[in-house]
Amino acid sequence: MDCDDGMAACRVRFELESSDAAATLTAFGFRPDVRASQAVVSANVEWSPQSERPFLEAATGRVSLRLSEGATRISDSDPVRPFALLTVPALLHGIARPPGSDASTQPVSAPRELAFRRLEAAFDLRDAQARTSDLHFDGVAEILILGR
Repeated sequence: MDCDDGMAACRVRFELESSDAAATLTAFGFRPDVRASQAVVSANVEWSPQSERPFLEAATGRVSLRLSEGATRISDSDPVRPFALLTVPALLHGIARPPGSDASTQPVSAPRELAFRRLEAAFDLRDAQARTSDLHFDGVAEILILGR
């Protein structure tokens, strides 16, 4: 992490590698919505420590994910928060339980797990949004997502 002398801006650049994505998500306090035998998360993020906005709202930069040989899964009963950048588990959850349904409504039949060979995504952080121009899920289905 690097902050300039006037504390107008701080920057952090990192890369995190894991051979067990689910265990890593759990260790950081997130729901293990993805298991993968290889995972790499890298980021180059900047924010102003003088901002009155919370860190995630003030941060700008780029975050990239590369996962291989794993599966996304739905965790309805797990109260732990999801890792927001994992779009595919959220997509599966939306298929399984459409908007407006509640726990007493029968969910639509959907896979509880979706295997992949690779899952890659890059997100641009700005104005409390994570916008992706490049999410590629390659497995039993091929999913390309553009959005936020």
